[in-house]
Amino acid sequence: NLEEVLPPSAYEKYSQLVTALRRGALSGSYNVARQTSVLLRKVIGQTRWESGAMLIELIRAIGRGLVSAQPVELALGNITRRILYIVRQEYKSILKEQEEERKYSNSGGSPVSTNVASLSINTSSGDPGKSMPTTESLNTILNKNEEVDYTQNMPDLRRNVIEGVLELMNELDNLYGPIAEQSQRHIHSGEIILTYGRSRTVAHFLKAANSKKNLSFEVLVAEAAPSMGGHVMAASLAEAEIPTTVINDSAIFAMMVRVNKVILPCHAVMANGGLIANAGTHAVCAAAKLYEVPVVCVTGLYKLSPLYPYDQDTFNVQLSPSGILSFEDADAADKVNVANPRFDYIPPELVDLYVTNFSVVPSLRSGSHQPSYIYRLLNEYYCPEDYAL
Repeated sequence: NLEEVLPPSAYEKYSQLVTALRRGALSGSYNVARQTSVLLRKVIGQTRWESGAMLIELIRAIGRGLVSAQPVELALGNITRRILYIVRQEYKSILKEQEEERKYSNSGGSPVSTNVASLSINTSSGDPGKSMPTTESLNTILNKNEEVDYTQNMPDLRRNVIEGVLELMNELDNLYGPIAEQSQRHIHSGEIILTYGRSRTVAHFLKAANSKKNLSFEVLVAEAAPSMGGHVMAASLAEAEIPTTVINDSAIFAMMVRVNKVILPCHAVMANGGLIANAGTHAVCAAAKLYEVPVVCVTGLYKLSPLYPYDQDTFNVQLSPSGILSFEDADAADKVNVANPRFDYIPPELVDLYVTNFSVVPSLRSGSHQPSYIYRLLNEYYCPEDYAL
């Protein structure tokens, strides 16, 4: 029972977040991820726990409660698993330091030879706005599934984990910069870019490309009915003096023959390299596939999920028909079946590239990855033990 374990202030924060998720008052993957990290930082800092095992079980219990409140917000589980990864890595790091100190003391203070292949290399860029997971050696990857005793009491674990969570929060706060830096490598002068609906990440990406001198391109924005987020997106791009045209969703197929590149946001990146995006995105990707137009998804990797979709309904929700059929036409509801899905699932064969805020290569601050490489990113962000909360 979390009410008995958590201090009153932390449990109140947890209850407020659960209530907001159930009522739909908190929406958007970024907002959900940010609030989840704030809650877990508060819990880690204020709750009494005596070992890594107790902390892991506490975080998993909170994660299960949040996910059950809003299952389609996959960022809830992603951030929970990411923080569990931080706990496990910090615990192992302290264990390793204690073992090295023990060996040093047993040797009478003389230096102890260390197997270089077994050392993990910290590739943090030193940028306070960029948190990069540790790149492991081949030896540590092969031994990743070895059992670790998390029941020991580590005095420095609380401090180290909180520092790791703060780095994660800094990564979320500085998300758009590393992604936007790559825009000028993917967008070229004279191109016609098509995007769908409204996205802050895509807007930053396009505006960064437009800031380069002598780079002129045009953007087609599909309106994404019934939410009509494309209208807001087009107005934002027009304010940045980017030539922008709003098109009907029904005109996507006809206009695709003129398009050079499709740039899309997503709600979640799945373990098989597919993505979950706003309803209507599948039609855009299918048209792009027919005309051999490359599809690029720009997203922060806090949306990376270790879960696998099975069909269009696995991680979807049906919204109210009122978004499509007005109350004045309610008489027609008895004669038609109105479906208003919130998301589409796009399989990996319809996506060409992911542009993210993280690169496995230490010298690069951010990177681009093919769908077939998503499995490698999962290894950098989550532990297999935490795939199922």
